[in-house]
Amino acid sequence: GMFLAKGSVNDPSKSNYHLEIACDYQEEVDYIINVLAEYGIEASMVDRKRRLVVYVKKSEQIGDFLKLIGATNTLFFFENERIKRDLNNVVNRVLNCDIANSDRTQMASLRQLKQIKFIEERSGFGNLSNRLMEVIILRTNHPDSSLSELSELSEETVGRYLSKSHINHCLRDIDEMAKKLGYEEEN
Repeated sequence: GMFLAKGSVNDPSKSNYHLEIACDYQEEVDYIINVLAEYGIEASMVDRKRRLVVYVKKSEQIGDFLKLIGATNTLFFFENERIKRDLNNVVNRVLNCDIANSDRTQMASLRQLKQIKFIEERSGFGNLSNRLMEVIILRTNHPDSSLSELSELSEETVGRYLSKSHINHCLRDIDEMAKKLGYEEEN
């Protein structure tokens, strides 16, 4: 009854999760907080404009409260919006991770191409092993590819399968060789 008279739940699609019940007396606040605690719902109090407000911010607990008071339709709406928001957050995290990985791949590729060009200008490729030459050919033919993609493209590009690990070791050897020849990274 107190929730129906003086309570509200914000629209979960528009802002943060928030349930509140306005109270006139500290005794009401204490009673509501204690009753909610019996059901495992953590509530807090804030003094707002001469009113005491009991609030719950955890989305799972707001859902529990709606279920407890029998507000089934509101619970379904609330949970549906919460699921949509959670899904959007997961998708955004995955996209951000993919973008960061793509950025790192591009930066590494650019550095590797500069090192390859530096080695070619300083000492040429005449003294390089076949394994390093295969990776140089692979990298220069596929400058935007990740190590996994280079591995997948290796058979058609150099005539044999090269593992991701093999390519990575060769690129490290190329890095060391470039540094021994005086290559310095630009900051």
